[in-house]
Amino acid sequence: MKNSQFKGARVVLVEPKPETLVALRDGLRGHGFSEVVAISNLGQLEDLVGEDLIDLVICDSEVDNQGFPAFANVIRQGGHGPNPYLATIATTEMPTEENVKRVIEAGIDNILVKPLSARAIIDRITAIVHNRKSFVVSADYIGPDRRLRPRQQVCLPLVKVPNTLKERFNGTYDKERILSEIQQTTQLVNEQRTTQNAVLINEILNQIILHFQSGEPDDAVLIHLHHLLRSAHDISRRTKSSGDKHVSGLCSALIPVTEKLLSKHLEPDQQDVELLQQLGTAIFMAYGTGEKVEALSNEISQSIQSAKRFSHIGD
Repeated sequence: MKNSQFKGARVVLVEPKPETLVALRDGLRGHGFSEVVAISNLGQLEDLVGEDLIDLVICDSEVDNQGFPAFANVIRQGGHGPNPYLATIATTEMPTEENVKRVIEAGIDNILVKPLSARAIIDRITAIVHNRKSFVVSADYIGPDRRLRPRQQVCLPLVKVPNTLKERFNGTYDKERILSEIQQTTQLVNEQRTTQNAVLINEILNQIILHFQSGEPDDAVLIHLHHLLRSAHDISRRTKSSGDKHVSGLCSALIPVTEKLLSKHLEPDQQDVELLQQLGTAIFMAYGTGEKVEALSNEISQSIQSAKRFSHIGD
């Protein structure tokens, strides 16, 4: 790997220990990385990732009280910065099962155990350039396909994501083209994610309905209702950007119904439970089976949006 081939690559190195930070920065520069920004905290990283395209982030996984995996997950979900698919490497002094699991489930490309050497980092970078894993999209994960545990509710093809680090190495980097490819990939990811969430919503709703039908509601249902609320928010956000307005309307309607049940889970209104079931069925029909049921979607969402008992929600 020629040093000059990474001359323009933008790398952010995050390491809380000053001596380690300097050594790694100098080591990367010695291997041809001329644009290395060396910082010590997540606040600085958030600013850099949010401003422009970064090709690679190498970050201590325990920085700012184990904050990097959570932040990396936000990036992968499309919640921060222009590129949800930027290359990431986590470093750690504590490769416990729990810490490694947190890194993997955040969708980070690779993990390195300290003490580090520039050579070890270059080896991981080489793997990302030449053998980066395609991404898998499920209801609770977006990131490299490792198949350590079943994630998918339905079988969907893997997604080959933009790899700006490889573009730098090959000398084919074109910002406008890459931004277009990121947009196209995000559209595909959103479609897969909404499909997965639709199936998940159906599964969660089955549990919730069974719980309320038991006649003995208790606090155990709260975990399912919170999970349902997160999934509804996620589909609503992604379908708004994809232009799928009728499903976005369904999910927007599902949110206040779920919030109402969260506030009255011990004494649920039967009408709310029935509406919840209708909404789940419509969302599942629209995405889980591939059928577009726009008329049904509009009818249900409009009836809920006009319902007086939800008029206060969202004010």
